[in-house]
Amino acid sequence: MVAPFAEAAFAMEPGTYSSEPVQTQFGWHVIKVEEKKEGTQPSLDEVRQQLVAEISRDAFNALVEDLRSDAEIVNYVEIEAAKAAEEAAKEKPAE
Repeated sequence: MVAPFAEAAFAMEPGTYSSEPVQTQFGWHVIKVEEKKEGTQPSLDEVRQQLVAEISRDAFNALVEDLRSDAEIVNYVEIEAAKAAEEAAKEKPAE
């Protein structure tokens, strides 16, 4: 939850509506709190696979960004499209 929404929602009692609309970057909201429950933290074993995937993805993206920053990248599709457009312009006079 975004901060303004969470602050308003957690300050309310179950079964109540927000007395004023709450503004967030997503718009205006009227909040109704139906019930509150104690949250529980998942164990490391429950989230280990997700954490490994996220760390691996971040490491991969960092490696690719590092390699791209040192590389000279040539987009032959764009070059050939520009050449084809130039040739087409030469063959057909402008109207």
